[in-house]
Amino acid sequence: MRKSKRRCASSSSDTHKRSRRQGCKLSACRADFRGRPVRQETPCFGSRSERGIDCQSRCSFKGIPALEREVLLVERRTPRLVDASPVTARIVKIVWSDGIAEHRDISPILANHRSLIRLRIDDALFVGVRVVEDGTGLEWSDGSKISATSLLALPRSEMSNQEFRNVMDDLHISIEALSLLLGLSKRVISDYRAAKAVPKHVALALRYVAERSDRLVL
Repeated sequence: MRKSKRRCASSSSDTHKRSRRQGCKLSACRADFRGRPVRQETPCFGSRSERGIDCQSRCSFKGIPALEREVLLVERRTPRLVDASPVTARIVKIVWSDGIAEHRDISPILANHRSLIRLRIDDALFVGVRVVEDGTGLEWSDGSKISATSLLALPRSEMSNQEFRNVMDDLHISIEALSLLLGLSKRVISDYRAAKAVPKHVALALRYVAERSDRLVL
């Protein structure tokens, strides 16, 4: 019985030495080579140069390969712009390649970049907005540009009274409940449902609630 134990110990030692000679630098593989074979479900985590065919050949033991993982890369394509025109102040009407037209207030983008300072104060320059040739953004005659990705990331802060009513209907929320949720009076909520202009902060807050409607329990 003692001899068999010694053989197992020597076998484990030989396995560990072979793994060292093979040069596997992965900590996950080194842990499994300490006296026991690599299990198939043990992943190999390492740099790009340590993964792939070379890593799998080094991290295999007695015909049991290391875990092979399939990676699916999904490319998210940004829609193209087809048209743009100034509306008022620093609001631009843009039309996407999928046919959706919307108004975007780009003043936060202009205020966040020093290179766009002229567009903040020069109305004559701003009204010359146009879509770049490949539709990936907006540009002006002085060379200023705003990418389509930045426009998509910009939250919509404009909301009409009709949209305000529609959002409330979709949420099945009463005037009293919304007034408590937003910290506004019931009369102000009624005015926004009627004809009073919806402020930006209220529009942003209501859209935030609408986007999380699946979590809202009232």
